[in-house]
Amino acid sequence: MRKIYSAHAIFIFLAVFAFLTFAASAGLAAKLPKDILVQASTDSFTTWDPSASYSTESVYMPNMYEPLIWVTPPGSDKLFEPGLAERWEASDDGLNWTFYIRKGVKFHDGGMLTAQVVKDSIERTMKMGKGAAFIFGPVKEIKVINDYAVQFVLKSAAPFDRIAASANAAWIISPNAVKKDREWFETGKEAGCGPYMLESYKPDEEIVFKRFDDYYKGWK
Repeated sequence: MRKIYSAHAIFIFLAVFAFLTFAASAGLAAKLPKDILVQASTDSFTTWDPSASYSTESVYMPNMYEPLIWVTPPGSDKLFEPGLAERWEASDDGLNWTFYIRKGVKFHDGGMLTAQVVKDSIERTMKMGKGAAFIFGPVKEIKVINDYAVQFVLKSAAPFDRIAASANAAWIISPNAVKKDREWFETGKEAGCGPYMLESYKPDEEIVFKRFDDYYKGWK
């Protein structure tokens, strides 16, 4: 299981350009409190909308958002591990994939995770048809079985676990933001339930994340 070992309250990504070297960012980090982590990066955002993201945002999105399941690190016994779904199963013919959703997961804006939220979130991505939305091409229908079980009915058999664990397009967003348009996100807003919340954003300069104290996995 993925665990959050960092105790940092603030996580800052600094863009590295001609006027800001890695050495300079290291010097800045040395002057900051121990509960602030600074990481230099050459990657900037092309979109803040998790449904449309298909570029370098994959570096930042996992801080704010989570998918149903995660790909495990190399060398692990299993290829996938639980994310927002505690467990999942596929029918023998590979056409029906059922995910059992965690209870008590809170989003940064106070919304709560349910199977309906998962359905609405993925359907938003599919309807927009942007970024990596094509990965959901095999999906025929999404059914809410109960408050904490959602089923993906496929047009033909496919390894849907790989789709659900994608680093693009598979992020689940808050029910309070699922009807927001892309412009709402592009103002620097987010609607995830991951370990960090977006605190501030200066294009091509810095991205500051703040620890989400109510993160469902807790903090060490």
